[in-house]
Order: sequence, then structure tokens, then C-alpha cells
Amino acid sequence: MRNLCSTLAIAALVTLCACDRDTTGPANPSHGSMSAIIDGAAWTAVSISTDSAVPSSIIVHGSNAAQTLVIAIPVDQGPGTQTVGSTTPVYAGLVIGSRAWLASRTQGGRGSITLTTLAPGHIAGTFMFTLASHEGASPAERQVSSGQFDVRY
Repeated sequence: MRNLCSTLAIAALVTLCACDRDTTGPANPSHGSMSAIIDGAAWTAVSISTDSAVPSSIIVHGSNAAQTLVIAIPVDQGPGTQTVGSTTPVYAGLVIGSRAWLASRTQGGRGSITLTTLAPGHIAGTFMFTLASHEGASPAERQVSSGQFDVRY
């Protein structure tokens, strides 16, 4: 059962990243900002979109020409820090071409999201992750640090 759940979670994450799907409105950089340092290099999203997932999570997709970073932010517990591996469904993924790296309770990796602003239609905070390769992607890990997001949806 755990392998099935893991497979479904990865499929959903990769599909969300690949489709750049947004059920709450068109992807639009003016709806917010998202940035991080990925493996020591500055990264800034030029396209940001949001989606929602059960139970009570906001999914933020940030893309530039080469990379898509996705974070799932559980909002039902309010502001504060939530970590990968806890009972809340915190996860992150990085997609570059056909390769993916993940941090989730079932797929490995580690990290956290600190939610600082939670208001109707507005979410902001910080994040950091060590993402583990998915299906043999190289390198084995990717480091995401100094992450920040401020999104209106």
C-alpha cells in the first residue's frame, strides 16, 4: 500500500509540475513572487501559479525557463514551521526537463516550510529543502535554500 501511495504522490507532483496547471486563475507573475538558491545559484520564478489539494493544502508552482519548483503548503494548522516527514503533507519537487527531485514523507529528502502570512487569498513564507533524486536523476540530491514566496490567489 505504501508503494502505491508513493507512486500516486509522485505522479501527482510530476503531473502538476509538467502541466503548469492552475485551477484558481491564470499563471501571472504579478500574483506574487517566489525565489530560492538552488545548488548555490540564485533562482527566481518568472511564472507563478497556485492550485489546491486535499487536505487543506495550497500548491505553489514557480517556473523559469529551465526549472520548475513546486511546494505544497498545508494551511489548516495556520502560521508556523512544518517539516517534511511530519504528519502534515509537506512536500516539494524540482523538475528540470525530464528529471525530478523530491522531498516528501514517502519519497525521502528533508526540509521545511515556515508559513508567515495566511489570509484569504494570500499566503507567504520561507522554505528550505534537500531534494532526493527520483528514478535515478543525477545528482542524487539538490539543495534548495533561502526560499521565499509571497503569493496572492
